Amino acid sequence: MKGEVRVISNSSNGKDPLFTVQSNVTLVLDRNITLDGNKKAARLVRVEGGAFTMKAGSTLRGSADGGVFVEGGSFTMSDGTISGNRSDWSGGGVFVYSHGGGTFAKKGGRTIDYWKRDSPAGPEVNMDTRVSGRAGGWE
Repeated sequence: MKGEVRVISNSSNGKDPLFTVQSNVTLVLDRNITLDGNKKAARLVRVEGGAFTMKAGSTLRGSADGGVFVEGGSFTMSDGTISGNRSDWSGGGVFVYSHGGGTFAKKGGRTIDYWKRDSPAGPEVNMDTRVSGRAGGWE
């Protein structure tokens, strides 16, 4: 499998995320790992107190309810791509719920794009002051 792209797809009813990262759990996506929502309703990754990191070669795509939802815990995007996700309301790429203690740090990464009902495309991270990242790092 060395060098091959590995795709984890949502084949369920679409109500649950592919991964839920709870307290005391760490999920790291790197080299050639793609999470594909198959246009199902659930977020791809839901962080509930744990730590989620995207590194080079990782991709989140094809969710019908957004890429990552952070409600407690942390999401660090060191590299990777979040694209082709949608949300009817907000946070098509990343939604950070700070009242739950969630944080997001964007240190790299190629794109965060999405589709939203009232806006056809563009970067989307719904957040507040607990987010850090490079200025100009949004594409």
